[in-house]
Formats: sequence, structure tokens, C-alpha cells
Amino acid sequence: MALFGSPQTVIFEADGGSAVYTLTNAGMTDLIYKIKSSNNKDYRFKNVYGFIDAGTKLGIEITRTKAPPKNDKFIVQYAPAPSGAKDPQAAWKNQNPLAEISVGLYALR
Repeated sequence: MALFGSPQTVIFEADGGSAVYTLTNAGMTDLIYKIKSSNNKDYRFKNVYGFIDAGTKLGIEITRTKAPPKNDKFIVQYAPAPSGAKDPQAAWKNQNPLAEISVGLYALR
């Protein structure tokens, strides 16, 4: 299983904004993922839970609200997708993360 994310860091203006983080499943196995953030007050992710099919890319929208400059991070935990699962949030409850990707979030003036 090979899940990659891009970019390695995401930079925002402290006044807020949005960006897209791209997940690429370069493996041959469908995956399930969950996003965890060190700062849920200033950042929103769409979608926090999801499936990513083998050999595909998926964009995760990140939105930052206006707040003082601060360095944060988020992680993408992932595991093989359970066969027949339809709801990623419900399916994740029975998963143990196989690995994770850590990404820096930087808000600058």
C-alpha cells in the first residue's frame, strides 16, 4: 500500500483562506483514511473521513479562518478499506491505522 500526499507543507495567510491537499493512492489496494488536526479551531477539512480507490487521486479541501499566525499540523491515518463498506466514518471505528502522513500547516502574516 502506497499513499502519498502533496504538498508536504501548506501555507496560509493569517487572515484565512483555502487550499487543496492531494492524496494519491499509488498502490493496488483501496484505502480508508481519517484526518486529525492539531488545531480544529482554525482549520476545517472536507472530508475528514473517506475512501480512496487504488490508483486514484483525491483532493482534500482545507479552510483556515482568520486567526493569529501559528504553526500547526495535521495527519492522515490510513488502512485497507473494509470490503463492502459504504460509510467511511462508521467503517473507521473498526480499523487500526496502518500508517500515517504528517503535514505542516503554517499561517503567516
